[in-house]
Amino acid sequence: MIDDRVMIALRIAVAASLLLPASPVEADQHFGDVRQAVLRHSAKKGGVYFSTKTREKMGSAKRTHTSAGAFRFNRSGIARSDVTYLDDARIRIITIGLQSYKRTTSLSGKPRSAKWEDFGDDGGGFTYADDMISGVNAAFLDLVELHASAGEPGGEIDGVPTTLYDGSVDVRSFATTLAGVRFRDDPNSVGGRVEWRLWAGPDDLPRRFTASIVWDMTGSPGYFESVNLTTFYKHWDTRVEIKAPPRKSVVKPW
Repeated sequence: MIDDRVMIALRIAVAASLLLPASPVEADQHFGDVRQAVLRHSAKKGGVYFSTKTREKMGSAKRTHTSAGAFRFNRSGIARSDVTYLDDARIRIITIGLQSYKRTTSLSGKPRSAKWEDFGDDGGGFTYADDMISGVNAAFLDLVELHASAGEPGGEIDGVPTTLYDGSVDVRSFATTLAGVRFRDDPNSVGGRVEWRLWAGPDDLPRRFTASIVWDMTGSPGYFESVNLTTFYKHWDTRVEIKAPPRKSVVKPW
């Protein structure tokens, strides 16, 4: 038989356990949280700094270039951008709405001209439209959400733990611009497939995004076209100011 003192001790232990708070259970990580976090950040007119490495292959030709800069958001997405592209030269492009300004310098940073070229609203190729394949474009996140994986630990990026999501999506047509590759419904363009991965921080905002974009060239045997990109996003918590160049430094390119 159980001693009375032991029975009393057991009853006290059970009663105490019932008073303790339940252990927290980690909520399932859902990709929709990333889209909502980006939308909230956009609504507050926040910004982010980024860097991208892009590898392109068209047939036997290969090309690699990098870009870095900052985005400023509004409720519709990326409203302003200040981006420097590094290829055979250093090209800096500031876009505010549909208005774009460009200045080219040598790789050493020496200006070829002190003037900025004003493309007016004809600089659509520089604009980060709402059909851009990007880790911070809410429309692209909405496109891929249905088939996105559940989140899993993605390791640390810039000292914070991340959640990794991945997936793939078929796209009816692609369009390429200096700003990047766009998905759109154009019957005159070739489509294909996008394989992607996204790492989100504790605040659900993207920290890294990769995409492998492959054109469906079944009608052109022997021809292959693809773009692979890797983007890192930093400083979501800082104020990003992007302004047009001084008026006296701006000229028309034609």
